[in-house]
Amino acid sequence: MHNPTYITKNRLGIYYFQYSYTDEENSQFGSSVKRKLIRKSLKTRIKRDALLHAKHLWLLMNKIHKKYFQNPELFGIAMKLVAQYEFVEEKGWQAIDDFFAELDDDDSKLLELGLKQKNQDRIDFIRLSSNKRTIATKNIDKNSPYLSELIKKWLSEKERNVKASTMASYKNQINLFGDVIKELNKEDIRIQNLTTELIREFNAILNQIPAKRNAKIYQGKKFIELVQMNVTRITSKTYHYYINTVIEFLTWCEAQGYIENTRFKTILQSSKKNIPKRGKFQKVNFDKHDLKKIFESKQYISGSFKRATDYWVPLIALFTGARLGEICQLKVSDIKKIDGIYCIDINEDEEDKSIKTKVSSVRLIPIHKELLNLGLIEYVNELKKLKKKNLFEINYGIIRGQYHATQKQMSAYLVKVGITSTANKSKSFHSFRHTVRTRLAELDIEERTIDSIIGHASEARSIGSKMYTHTKLIKQKQSAIKKLTYDIDFTKMRKWKDCKFAVL
Repeated sequence: MHNPTYITKNRLGIYYFQYSYTDEENSQFGSSVKRKLIRKSLKTRIKRDALLHAKHLWLLMNKIHKKYFQNPELFGIAMKLVAQYEFVEEKGWQAIDDFFAELDDDDSKLLELGLKQKNQDRIDFIRLSSNKRTIATKNIDKNSPYLSELIKKWLSEKERNVKASTMASYKNQINLFGDVIKELNKEDIRIQNLTTELIREFNAILNQIPAKRNAKIYQGKKFIELVQMNVTRITSKTYHYYINTVIEFLTWCEAQGYIENTRFKTILQSSKKNIPKRGKFQKVNFDKHDLKKIFESKQYISGSFKRATDYWVPLIALFTGARLGEICQLKVSDIKKIDGIYCIDINEDEEDKSIKTKVSSVRLIPIHKELLNLGLIEYVNELKKLKKKNLFEINYGIIRGQYHATQKQMSAYLVKVGITSTANKSKSFHSFRHTVRTRLAELDIEERTIDSIIGHASEARSIGSKMYTHTKLIKQKQSAIKKLTYDIDFTKMRKWKDCKFAVL
């Protein structure tokens, strides 16, 4: 019946939570043992509510202390940061943004540890209370639509304006939201019954679900069971994709008048800040040593490539700076002669093709002499004889998109030949793009011409040049492409006819 030591009251009758710990670090040097105190307002004068909140906070801090911190001073800092975050979280998105902007790297790491445990506590709470959940049904508008109905309606509207691959991602992401909410609520929920607590619980589960959750080992399991498995979780990047889709859906629900302006989006936006996208690397060029590893490898010298993509895609990227997707989707008809110059036509003239930006990405790129020497035109002519439509036989992944399998193959090849990234500098297939642009700039090629080769929008390019790139800049681009040289011995390479993939 007495107040425990972790709760107190100020002169205005408002209850405060307090947590003390021993500063053992000072005691090691012979000084007296000191105790430090963390205090946080519970914002209530009702003792029962204060006790419930304070007990939760005490358990949270005690768990964090035991699980993550051996140094009490760091623990104290982490707890202060958790308390500060909980305070600004109630003030809205701008306050949260300002709070995170002021944190240095060390504080961010300490806060992340504290919030990680807080999220785990929420998972534990969901598990314990999953069999006790009841939803109040008083004053509920029976005409309020079910969440599943609105998801279908939203997807139907999205389908009119997005590509098939994007649509598949939307379906996957928003259906997971609907499935998690349905499991938490034990049945389909009317949109009016959606609560901030359900949103928080969804967010906690999303952050813990396994990567590749459609694998056989996860089939038939509830989400609450999946989050408790000791497996690899989804990446922070994937988590952000899901959250962005749910926020977009909730924004649509508000715009359509199905829900009032709520804190749902604020909760999800703040959680995105808690889990920043990891791996913000600076993508860098391939240096001359990297290029030798890639193109003077055993595979190129012996002709042991099993797929045309493995042989041609890196070579085309090296002399065009084109994106992986732009190269993979090329048709046989996209290799053509313009004004007597062999060119690669980057376009989206067919349904199964897409480009990043309709104005700047559509372009013609003259084919470098090294590609001609290696037999690119002969390869194209062979495909024509066989009545092939695509330059490369690739299965485009509708759900994963972006030629995911080829991207993985390219990444694996780079690792195999010894291309490595550092803590903040990433070398990947995209480095070809940076390499070509840097090399052209070093050759003092006009910025407008570089942009028209690479496919970048540029202020240096007038509206007219953007629209008429097909013919106006061919000669200039050919002159620039001719100057592209690398410290690679292309004579060591096997011609495509001598490679394993040559039997089409």
